[in-house]
Amino acid sequence: MGTQKLKVHRYHFRQKVDISILEIRSQVFVWLCVYLDPVLRNGKVSVELIRFVLWDLGGVHHIHVLRSLKSLHGLAKSDNWIAEGRSRYFEECRAYRAASPHAKPDLAPLFAEIMKHSTCRKVPFLPSFRSQRDAARTVKNILTGEL
Repeated sequence: MGTQKLKVHRYHFRQKVDISILEIRSQVFVWLCVYLDPVLRNGKVSVELIRFVLWDLGGVHHIHVLRSLKSLHGLAKSDNWIAEGRSRYFEECRAYRAASPHAKPDLAPLFAEIMKHSTCRKVPFLPSFRSQRDAARTVKNILTGEL
């Protein structure tokens, strides 16, 4: 698979939120990195933010969630995400598959106004990896493996 088809979506807001999502095929997404400021973790804002991104990028999402983020595991349960077990790519994460919701999330107008959404063809720096080489290896494994 050539890199010309690679597309990375990035949602960010100041230094409070940074989400990088790899689009491996049309409308098929793998979430690479989710950074939420500690104040936003394990609360309603984090849940609504994830719902907004799922809704904004229509398709099938493969999401890897740290075990410590209880609100996101609660979201997975309440929104009927399909549990795929332990992540093959990210240590200490559980893997889920979720379809984009049809209904617009309650806070969508607010997030649409404050969040910046950009796309690029190169994988950006991903702070959850030990190095860029580690991130590139993981992306290569995702691209060549079956999801």
